[in-house]
Amino acid sequence: ENVLHRWSLCDTDNNLYCVEAEDTSDIKIPVAAGSTVLIQNALADIGYLNLITDFNKVNIEDMMLAHSVLWTGEPHSLNYIASKYGAFNRYKHLSKDSPQLYSALDAYEPMHMWRSHFMPEFKKDQQSWQVYKRYRLPLIKIIYKAQTTGARVDTVRLSEVQRILQDKLDNLLQQAR
Repeated sequence: ENVLHRWSLCDTDNNLYCVEAEDTSDIKIPVAAGSTVLIQNALADIGYLNLITDFNKVNIEDMMLAHSVLWTGEPHSLNYIASKYGAFNRYKHLSKDSPQLYSALDAYEPMHMWRSHFMPEFKKDQQSWQVYKRYRLPLIKIIYKAQTTGARVDTVRLSEVQRILQDKLDNLLQQAR
């Protein structure tokens, strides 16, 4: 099910908001241009963010993406990240039992983890920060645009490449025989 039921937000002063989506339908939330919006998984959430504010006017930080740069060999699921760095261990099960609490924690926890673990680690490892900011983060908007508008495919060139690969495969199969 790909429906926004509620959205939650934690600002830098730890003010926590949890709002039912039906209460803000067709309303843009006034997020100041240039503000930073911390998202757990931008590729999953950016479409919803765009429903409530113009994501092109804000700076986006992505928890899962940052985690994949900082701690490459570890799992990057939100459950894993929250269990390792969160103030509240494993709260995802609350989505059914207490959806408002779950949503509020989904806003609070990223802010806590970003400030307490991610930013201090990035400050120690400036090269990872540069990889994250220069190479990984810009891909979010590019991938989102491709997902929403599609991508043009050069079918003639694709057929040529397919033929070349098939010829190579046929040649390797012949050599193997």
